[in-house]
Amino acid sequence: MEVSLKIPVQDFNQDFIKSLKSVMKHFKSGELTITIKDQATPDLALESATDYETRLLTSIEELDKGKGVVFTKESLEAYVKDLVKE
Repeated sequence: MEVSLKIPVQDFNQDFIKSLKSVMKHFKSGELTITIKDQATPDLALESATDYETRLLTSIEELDKGKGVVFTKESLEAYVKDLVKE
């Protein structure tokens, strides 16, 4: 099963996290992906197949060049806390 949740940034708070933790207790294994999009980000559902392929190939090329970002849980928490301060 895969679930995709989209919530406004202002709703991502301690109450939401508590609810999410409660739901996650029902899964023995899995992963959680968090994506943060700026409102300036275009709606990818509207892009053409050609644009999607170009974006995908560019992303793969950037990953191959080492431009990816990896976070530990602790470093992600610190990064998010710094973002909230801005």
